[in-house]
Amino acid sequence: VYMDQKMGAENMTQYTRSYLSELHARKAVMQSYTNLGWKEDGSFLLGKYHIGKDFMRENVVVAKTLPVAAPIQMTGELGPWVELTEVLQEEDMHTMAFVFLVGLSAPLYHFTGFGGVAINMVGETGIGKTSIQRLINSLYGHPEKLLARAGDSPKNNVSRLATMGHLPGCCDELGNLVLLHPNCHRQL
Repeated sequence: VYMDQKMGAENMTQYTRSYLSELHARKAVMQSYTNLGWKEDGSFLLGKYHIGKDFMRENVVVAKTLPVAAPIQMTGELGPWVELTEVLQEEDMHTMAFVFLVGLSAPLYHFTGFGGVAINMVGETGIGKTSIQRLINSLYGHPEKLLARAGDSPKNNVSRLATMGHLPGCCDELGNLVLLHPNCHRQL
């Protein structure tokens, strides 16, 4: 098939415009984000969900942060999860209850003027430091996959915290990070 160059270019341009218009009509263009949490328009990005006053979009792209955002999911049942939190009502659990409530309220710090809050839990093995972090993570997604660990590189931990935005970033055994990466304080 022969087409002269001018006619071929015009036809190809018209075809491309028509095709792109059809694609836009079928599905809204997805915007890519670099971090989770509040956006300038008052909407909230939670994993692959973009939640606004009048909308909820699924499969939103969080650029270069998919490994961090992927464990954030809306799954499970409320009842069993509430049962797990009932242990925080016990008399000797007030510290863990406080830590849990800070994690629960993390998205609200955006409205206070504070940049964020850091809590350092120190104590004997087996008192629940890791468990409470898992419980906090379960508010937003997978309890284990959202937990940063000392074995992760300092750059990975900083990247994770930046990506989490207005969500809590839980780091387990952070004291061991200095042993594994002696100059990590310069990156954190």
